[in-house]
Amino acid sequence: GGLGATYRSADGPNYINPASYSAVRYIAFDAGISGHFNTLRTENLESKNSTFAFNYLSLTLPIKKFWVSSVGILPFSNREYLVSQFNQLDSANTVKAEYEGSGSSYNLYWGNAFSYKGLSVGLNIGYLFGGVENNTFAYPVDKFGSLDPTSATTWTYTNIKVSNFVWNGGIIYSQLIKNKKDSTKFLMIDYGISGNAPFRIKGGSYIDRATYGFQTKYQVSRGEDQGLADFIDAVIIPKAEDTTNYKN
Repeated sequence: GGLGATYRSADGPNYINPASYSAVRYIAFDAGISGHFNTLRTENLESKNSTFAFNYLSLTLPIKKFWVSSVGILPFSNREYLVSQFNQLDSANTVKAEYEGSGSSYNLYWGNAFSYKGLSVGLNIGYLFGGVENNTFAYPVDKFGSLDPTSATTWTYTNIKVSNFVWNGGIIYSQLIKNKKDSTKFLMIDYGISGNAPFRIKGGSYIDRATYGFQTKYQVSRGEDQGLADFIDAVIIPKAEDTTNYKN
């Protein structure tokens, strides 16, 4: 930990400090994916999470002896969760609330590093893009956890789009220390600094708040692979007079 500003390798780039690109001597292609499955439980809450996500993709090219360029796409943020909660109002009434979020944002970047003797300077210019969706869904259930077909439910949907330009840069200075007694032995020390300017994530948002009535002919069990949006389409229908849309 804490080596991001100074680490560099001939095998591939260090995106934290673009000055590290100067160490790459051959064409480097990097790609990665990941996945995980989690289940979290407490006395009143349960959260199931499973994701399979693209991680990164980059291509780094030595242009000249003193100039290396890199282009690629990197993950900036990721959200994937589903939490269920039961709130007992009294001995006869219980409300089930579900919270779901999903979405990712990425950084499409182009970076360059230039070196002169032991000094390397680098700069990345990137474009952030992506989106995040959130659902909040609440409805009354009986003592067995089944839906009440005679009741209504509330639902809040939020959609956020991300769009912005960003940059980060860095400097690395490499100092070669030779062994006075043995010329074949030496020590290389790298000093580095990196950073980025503060920025705001720009983008539009869409919020839908509504009250829905249950459609009794679709009272079926909800599958674990269904998102709330699927559940709403398959199980409930809107009451038009209670629907309000908001746009920013």
